[in-house]
Amino acid sequence: MADFSFTDLMDWFGKNPDWTGAAIGGLGTLIDPAKPSTQTTSNTVNLPDYIAPYAQRTLNKFEGFSNEGYMPYSGPRVADFNADQLAGFQRYRDLNPNNPMQTQGGGIVGQAAQGLLGQANQRWDQAQADHYMSPYMQSVVDIQKREALRDFGKQQAGVQSAAYRAGGFGGDRHAIVDAENYRNLNQNLGDIQATGLQSAYTNAQGQFNADRTAATGAYTGAMGAGNTLANIGQTTFQNQLAQNQGLMGIGNQQQGWEQQGLDTGYQNFLEQRDHPLTQARIMQSGYQGLPMTQTTTANTTPAPTLAQQLISSGIGGYMIGGGK
Repeated sequence: MADFSFTDLMDWFGKNPDWTGAAIGGLGTLIDPAKPSTQTTSNTVNLPDYIAPYAQRTLNKFEGFSNEGYMPYSGPRVADFNADQLAGFQRYRDLNPNNPMQTQGGGIVGQAAQGLLGQANQRWDQAQADHYMSPYMQSVVDIQKREALRDFGKQQAGVQSAAYRAGGFGGDRHAIVDAENYRNLNQNLGDIQATGLQSAYTNAQGQFNADRTAATGAYTGAMGAGNTLANIGQTTFQNQLAQNQGLMGIGNQQQGWEQQGLDTGYQNFLEQRDHPLTQARIMQSGYQGLPMTQTTTANTTPAPTLAQQLISSGIGGYMIGGGK
């Protein structure tokens, strides 16, 4: 038996195309059996004839709106500050919480408080007594002593004269009487000095207390006056602040009314600008929700066999053409 090569087989298939196709089909069926076919379904919604023109006109309108350019608003949007507000701002800047009357009153109160503290620290002592005792006290006492000595001289002259007449001048009795008179004189002079000093001391202490009372009253009055002055300054500041707040309130109301007018103007602009679009949406709402016609289409496509795949890829042609 002669040898039969692969080349001889391919040449035979090339010379017998009918047998080649059958062989390829059979071989494809054995290797790759037919697969299930695939199915494609498409749904189409059709507008009724009486709605389609209406809907088309609406779509044309929307398309026209989409092609329109941006329309800016040329009017003001925010109300400016008015004259009352500007005046209120300036008054706020000019307000000085440190009112001159407050400053002056505070200074008076501070000085008065220091004075009261100084009065509280003062005590009656020898230094105060020396300060307040009258410098003329000793002169008055000296006069009283001089008069006492004069009276003593007159009295002593009478005693001497009586003793001389009685013949007892120079005797023991006379000496005893003279000694008693001089003792009384010295005691009288001491009493005059002590009484003068005590009177001067008492008067000085009284004057010291009177001065303290007067100074305390003066400082207390000064504190009251200082507080009153400071309160007037504070009240003045509060009144100015209240007046300015009232002015600002009027200005704010005016600005609010102006802002309402600007907002109304802008809202009118938006409504005017969007009026055609609103009308188109009204048209669109006229056919939304109406019944539409729906068409369903199903397409079935069988799966390719191995032979078809081979042919489509060129292998079958190669085999049929003998590799040429």
